[in-house]
Amino acid sequence: MFSRNFKAVSTLSALGLALSLVFSLDASARHNKPERGIAGLSWMAGSWAGEHDGGVIEEHWMLPSGKSMVGMSRLVVGEKTAFWECLRIVERDDGSVVYLAQPAGRCPPVEFLMTSAEVGSVTFENPRHDDPQVIRYTLSEEGKTLTAVTEGESKGQRTVHETVMKSASLR
Repeated sequence: MFSRNFKAVSTLSALGLALSLVFSLDASARHNKPERGIAGLSWMAGSWAGEHDGGVIEEHWMLPSGKSMVGMSRLVVGEKTAFWECLRIVERDDGSVVYLAQPAGRCPPVEFLMTSAEVGSVTFENPRHDDPQVIRYTLSEEGKTLTAVTEGESKGQRTVHETVMKSASLR
């Protein structure tokens, strides 16, 4: 009798453990899914700065509002602004999200379609553009660094650039 009850309790315990794992994994998966559209990119908002190409690069992103995020980037080498660009991320009426880059104010902007997004990570792509073709942002687990990776092709060679930026405050 004890043996049969022990087996029943063991089976129920194993079943309970399995169900609790399934529910916790399901809750974890839901927790890691971003909000739909541009609202899911609020983790990018803020001021970020890091070393890049012998200088300091800064990116500043506003919180999502009105189906857009507005940002800017500049690279300062020594006492000179070596590069700057206006940035926007826009949610279109069809629900697609695009990253619009305007290096040195270029018009029209270069468009990159959001192809994947998770909490703390987003990828934008434009395979028809030369360099970059891919733009990926990843937030560290502790939320203190934002890594930007661009991939593309320049002069027939594959390019990959990674910039790690720390959270920065404006003075």
